[in-house]
Amino acid sequence: MFYKQKLQGRKILLILFVLFLFITVTVFAQSDLSITTITWNVIGFDHNKPKTSGPDTYPVGVRIVNNGTETANNILASFIWDNYNKYIDLKSGTPGTLSLSFLAPGEHADLYFYVTVVRSKKAWKAKRSYHIEAIADGMTTVSTPIPREIYVEKLISLNSCTVNSLFGESKVYVGLSYVYDLYGIASEGSTQAEVYVTFPNTMFRILSSDIHFSSPEYTGDTTYADACGWDDNPLSPSYLSCIGPCLTPTCKVGGDVCTTYTVQVIDHGTVKLSSVMYNSTGNGYHYNNDYGSNFNTLTVVAVYPPTISGHIFKDLNKNGIQDQGEPGFANVDILVTDGEGGQHIFTTDSQGDYLAVVYAEGETTLEA
Repeated sequence: MFYKQKLQGRKILLILFVLFLFITVTVFAQSDLSITTITWNVIGFDHNKPKTSGPDTYPVGVRIVNNGTETANNILASFIWDNYNKYIDLKSGTPGTLSLSFLAPGEHADLYFYVTVVRSKKAWKAKRSYHIEAIADGMTTVSTPIPREIYVEKLISLNSCTVNSLFGESKVYVGLSYVYDLYGIASEGSTQAEVYVTFPNTMFRILSSDIHFSSPEYTGDTTYADACGWDDNPLSPSYLSCIGPCLTPTCKVGGDVCTTYTVQVIDHGTVKLSSVMYNSTGNGYHYNNDYGSNFNTLTVVAVYPPTISGHIFKDLNKNGIQDQGEPGFANVDILVTDGEGGQHIFTTDSQGDYLAVVYAEGETTLEA
């Protein structure tokens, strides 16, 4: 009896030891993701006409990087408020969580949330703390620095801050990618500048963005130029000021400016895109005086592309009808030429069925 109890005891100890190892490995798994903010923490609205003039919606963007050697799958990024302020919130109807299917090793992706400020004089100098978390399958959660906050300033419309044009397709298809260009003139001597288009994250995924200034020359891979090294830490004694390092020799940007976006259409709908340029010159906060003008807005209609479906089979009796015993042809490539001359190849399934997507209007031809 004593011998049997001893064996049972050893079995229990062994099971507990295995469970302990399993739990230890799970809890202390390392994350290969990193996350950083890529937009300015200052937002605002017009000082003179707060109810009607100027922008009130701003992007809050993050860059997620896969620093590991394996693909990160099913990435979720969540915007989390750390306190309450009734004047600052996520734009109504926009999600607080965004997703990515995967991120390859060494690659990065930029995700944008949108924050709106209530048009009330009581909102000036308002602030609200937040952070953004990201997680992927098998990885622990990473977060932007805490504390960080959105801070509301008074904006002044400035003649030397203008958007000349916004170029891009006005009719787009879900699933395809498009390029949009914004051209303007930024105030000389901007220590901070953000030049963006209000692509709703319910319809568009921003694949990349670049910004270029001419005076002095500067090119960056976001829509935000932190020329002077902005201090966005609310616990710092130099909060909301320049502390370096600088992006340019003068710690300023300005002159001709161009922002280029590559976006993917993820859902259908109609939206009026607006162009926003706002900055700080060390002497107040400003925005483009032509905000909302027809030449720097663009109405975009996103639709699902039309489809053509069909069936290919072996017509043994050559009567043009699929009779019993006449099988479908699998893995047949079908060349589709659309109305603009674009060509795409679609393949039949195991039953001989195909579904071709057409991304241009006009006469379409199919060839098997």
